[in-house]
Amino acid sequence: MNQPAQEPTWSVIVSSCDAYSDLWPFFFHFFERHWPDAPKPVHLVSNFRRYNCPWVKTLAVGPDKSWGDTILAALEQIPDEFVVFLLDDFFLHTPVPAGWIDSLAAQLDAVKGDFVTLYNPAPVEKPVSGAPLLSKIEGRMECPGFHASLFRRSYLMELAAARQNIWRTEALMRDHAEARPGTQFNLAHASPYRLTYVESVRGCFWKPNGMQYLKDNGLKPDLWRRPFPPQGEGTWAKVVRSFHKRRMRWREKAMSGRAETIEPLQTPAS
Repeated sequence: MNQPAQEPTWSVIVSSCDAYSDLWPFFFHFFERHWPDAPKPVHLVSNFRRYNCPWVKTLAVGPDKSWGDTILAALEQIPDEFVVFLLDDFFLHTPVPAGWIDSLAAQLDAVKGDFVTLYNPAPVEKPVSGAPLLSKIEGRMECPGFHASLFRRSYLMELAAARQNIWRTEALMRDHAEARPGTQFNLAHASPYRLTYVESVRGCFWKPNGMQYLKDNGLKPDLWRRPFPPQGEGTWAKVVRSFHKRRMRWREKAMSGRAETIEPLQTPAS
């Protein structure tokens, strides 16, 4: 007697490191607000620091080597077939509908795919038979890169095993989009949702839209820990940004290796 096919399992992994641990309380505040029914635990990649939340599992992998080394060590601790890959400065912006990732994972598994972006609708629809939520990526220039994505775990481990930084790993992924057609996908226009988020940090500093998003939600970051310096290309702005970058590098070097515990936000909403 044939057994019914098992739905593929998946979990969430948040790519981070200790230098960005000040973002964790904000990231998980918005994550819990907009995706409360995501499978738990959510996996957080760090070096030594841990996040004090019962539904977050910190994967502390030790000193920084390469981005690939760090992610590979974390993925070895995750048993699921697929992983939703998120970055620590992508603060969720709208509610994630129940069942959406389940459908994407099932369709990606059925077509033996390795990757689907969660935020990028296909610029040109290339339908996939039996997978109405997926649209084929054909060629390296069509691949949107990492950002927010659903990966087959074994494929993400293959990418991480190259032990490169995230940008070179993204270039490798684009090479695969060209060399392995039919394994990478955008969201088809039939998808009922695409992930929306606020990219809150760039070049180690808060971005204006990140600061505005926190303000709109009654939240205040520690601007000494991570500043919001003057924007633009003027001499004064460059001098201020250079000072803060040096100060932040010195601070992280002094704090490196400390197994601190980061606490969640204490807000009326929590």
